[in-house]
Amino acid sequence: MKISVGSKVFLLGEYLALNGGPAITACFEPRFEMYFSKSKKEYCEIKNLFHQQSPAGVYYEKNRNFFHNIEIHFKDPHLGKGGWGASSAQFALLAAFVEGKKINLFSENLQVLDLNLYNHLRTNLYSTIDNEFLKVTKELSPTGSTPSGFDVLSQIYGGVCVLDRNQNIYKNINLDFGSADDYLVFHTGVKVATHSHLADLKSLNYNNFYNIVNHFIEALKNRNYNLMIKSINDFRNALVTQNLELNSTTDLINYLSKDRDILNAIKGCGALGADLIFLIYNKKNKENILELLRKAGITNFIFSSQLTDGLQFEITAHD
Repeated sequence: MKISVGSKVFLLGEYLALNGGPAITACFEPRFEMYFSKSKKEYCEIKNLFHQQSPAGVYYEKNRNFFHNIEIHFKDPHLGKGGWGASSAQFALLAAFVEGKKINLFSENLQVLDLNLYNHLRTNLYSTIDNEFLKVTKELSPTGSTPSGFDVLSQIYGGVCVLDRNQNIYKNINLDFGSADDYLVFHTGVKVATHSHLADLKSLNYNNFYNIVNHFIEALKNRNYNLMIKSINDFRNALVTQNLELNSTTDLINYLSKDRDILNAIKGCGALGADLIFLIYNKKNKENILELLRKAGITNFIFSSQLTDGLQFEITAHD
């Protein structure tokens, strides 16, 4: 059996997620995959698969009985390049297997998948995975800052999502910048340890973040594309004002922003905007912006056309 989720990106609302949201997330191809197969071994060696103090590692140990005679393989399409949600994907995929077994979503031999049952229980399954993640991360850091869980939520829901714990809103949206513009995401090659960053994080002024994201959501609803683009640039400026943008990200954004005729909005995503960049460009100037990125040493791009769905189960032979 293969269970998979997409590569996540915080498009808008990182840090605000720590206060319950709202935040805008997206999931793209390529997808993280986890393979589960029957084994003659009582317990298969997973020491090098999950870090023992990661959410996935702790969750595995708490639920070892569900992995009796089960061999696990994890496929990271980014080959360890951080920022895309590998750690949250590992947790989501493990929890999907365990919670799926609890509700008899598939048979003991992993060959029968009840899709009708999955569709019927999808919402409860997603909520359970989210709750399990929050419990595990609280155990890992009982007194310090813990992850928002929005990474996991993003990956199990897929597509572009509005996530807001305060309002109990978890919904997919159609991210559209109008006929003239499109967007892409790319990796900078830099990675900040999110856990360490959160542990050192001082108190933040969330009010400006909150207002900007809500302006974006309202603009999206009304198809006010100019206000959507302005909101993205405003959020990036708010991050800079609170010293939440890494110097290398600032330098790269300044370089890419020198020609505003081809680039409409740009911001870093995630912890200190270090590893991923979200960029909105004019479609007629697509080749120009790609050439500018290549000159900056960026060669791998993920486009809006690579948006992908949420949690997926598939009966398949492991490669």
